[in-house]
Order: sequence, then structure tokens, then C-alpha cells
Amino acid sequence: MTTRVGIVGFGEAGAAIGAGLAEQGVPVTAYDLRFDGPDGRALRAAADRSGVAVAADIGSLASRAEVVLCLVTSAAAVAVAEALAPQLRPDHLVADLNSTSPELVRRVFDVIRPTGAAFVDVAVMAAVPPHRHRVPMLASGPGAARLATLDIGLQVEVLDGDPGAASAVKLLRSLLIKGLEALLLEFAVAAVPLGGADRVLQSIKGTLPTDWKELADYLLGRTARHGRRRSAELAQVAEMLRDVGVEPWLADAGARRLRWAAEHGLETRFRDRDPGSYQEVVAALRAAAAGADRSTPGAQ
Repeated sequence: MTTRVGIVGFGEAGAAIGAGLAEQGVPVTAYDLRFDGPDGRALRAAADRSGVAVAADIGSLASRAEVVLCLVTSAAAVAVAEALAPQLRPDHLVADLNSTSPELVRRVFDVIRPTGAAFVDVAVMAAVPPHRHRVPMLASGPGAARLATLDIGLQVEVLDGDPGAASAVKLLRSLLIKGLEALLLEFAVAAVPLGGADRVLQSIKGTLPTDWKELADYLLGRTARHGRRRSAELAQVAEMLRDVGVEPWLADAGARRLRWAAEHGLETRFRDRDPGSYQEVVAALRAAAAGADRSTPGAQ
């Protein structure tokens, strides 16, 4: 019998994983609060095109699935668990794929544990869209081995440890990647108007083994499309660092810089496409800042 999968959160990651599973014949049902919002028609159409069924509510989703994958924001993780818990049976497997601190994962686990459902903390270890359901995952907690042995094409490595162990690895990874993203953003915003951005990136290419222009294009493209979510992820990193007695100066600053980009309307500007280059991202930020200045009384 094919395992039935439910996905809570039909954003970029949830939609990509759902489409990959459905393509190989796995019955997939999705639920997202936004299905009933302004973007609902487009989201439902995307689900239909990918072969993913749409649930009317979270209870309907739970009744149609043995495995529930949660891919929501860190701010919504506990609330989703609380809504899901009354619908769960002991034979359910609940996988938390959210980018949250280990402490928050443990709070989610505390909500799910009394239901008898198996719980697994999952760290998604690469960008989801290129890999879809085959994106590398690291799993910890009581349901980790079961998730790894499901015959649905997931690529799961089991990490010894309780819920929170996998998320700790994910957030340490995020500290490096999103921290570098915030640094490149601040660099580009300063360097482009001064005319030295490409020259600096080209000079680094000969010092550190990567193409820094290509990296800036990629990372700032992610900022443009998902800056608010990536800022929230760095905020979770900061929370984790405080829990272990490390003052998160860089994580806090990076979260502020990525949030600043989101507040300048990048996610709206690049809602339906990726920017062509980091220079296009900077140009959009400068245009948004100039527009804000013009709308301020007394601005010249």
C-alpha cells in the first residue's frame, strides 16, 4: 500500500516536495491557510497542476494521510502543532521540516507527544526546488528511522539524538549561509553606487575558491524572493546561540539586514521571477529607498 502524505504549508518548499512525490505516484494532500486568501486561486491551481489534492482544513488533511510534513514559518510552528494534535492517531508520523531553533522543536514535540503519533525533527540541508522531495534531509527523534525507511523517495540520513538535534545542525548551516547572504547584501548595497562591486568580487575569485559574482547573484536572488523568511531563520539562529551562552552579534545583525531588504518590497517586486543579477536587486532596493524618501514630508 502506498503511503499517503499530507503537507501543511504549500509555499515554495512544500509545493516542490509535494510535486515531486505526486509525480512518482505518492498520494499527496496539502493544506495552507492561504488557500482561502487572496492568493488561494493561484495556489490551488498550482496544486492541481502538480497532482496534489487540496484539503479544506487541517483535520481533513490528517484524515487523508499517514505521514504529515509540516513546512510553515517558525512563528506558526507551535500553533500548527496545536491545531494538528487533536486530529492525530498513534499510527501517524509527524515530521517537522520548519527552520526553527532546537528549543522550539522541543515545544512542538511536547504538543505532539501526548497523541501517540511518532515525531521526527527534520533539517532540510539544501535548497528544495532543484531536488524537490529528494532534497537531502537530516532527521532526529523517535520517528527518524521510520521516516528514513519509507518507500517514497525521500533522502533521509538519521542523526542520533532527540528532537532538536537535527535542527541544531540546520541552523548552524544557516548561520554560515544566511550570514554570508546578509554580508554580501550589505557589501553590494554599498559597493554598487561606489562603482567597485564587480572589481572586488573578481579579485576575491583569485583568493578564495569560488566564483563570488555567481555567489552574489544566487544569494541575493534568494534574498529578493524570500528575505523575510530567511531573516526569521537567522533570528532562530540567534535564539539558539543565546540558549548555549553565545551572544549572537552577527546573527542578529544579519537578520536585521535581510529583514530590511524585505521591508523595501523585494518580495513583491520579484514575486514571479528571479532577479537576473545582484545589481538588479540593489537597483530595486535603491529605487524603493528613493521612493520612500520622496513620500516623506520635507524630503528633497
